[in-house]
Order: sequence, then structure tokens, then C-alpha cells
Amino acid sequence: MFNDLESAARGVKPEVGEVRAWMADQGLDGAVLAGSGSAWVGHCPEAREAERVEAAARLQGWRAWTVRPVEGGWAEQA
Repeated sequence: MFNDLESAARGVKPEVGEVRAWMADQGLDGAVLAGSGSAWVGHCPEAREAERVEAAARLQGWRAWTVRPVEGGWAEQA
């Protein structure tokens, strides 16, 4: 996963790189900055792992959600 705007966003907000490093430390399969930097998207192959990362992100004070693929698109897990 790749976003051409990530390096520009890091230039404006160095915290962008810190979040990428945090996500890598969590063991995600991949992570990408959404758009110009309003959000990050990470991929975990297992729901339990995604829920663990969500909880860890919330401990950082970040808003985080675990989602799962459903037929025809994506939906937030209940």
C-alpha cells in the first residue's frame, strides 16, 4: 500500500512518520495514509489481531475502528 502524499504530509507534520512506525511495530500486514493525512488504514489478517491493534490505538488517545469485509463492501464490526 502506498500514498504519494505521505512524504509531503510528513514534511508538514512529523507525527505522520511516528504513527507509521507505531503501526509497523504493531505487526500490521500493511498500512497506508488515507488521502492527505486525515486517517490511517491498516490491514490485519485476523479479527483478534485487528481488535488488539484497535485497543492499543485507543490507549494512544486515537480514534480507531475494526472493520471486516462483507459482501459488496466494508462494514464496521459491532
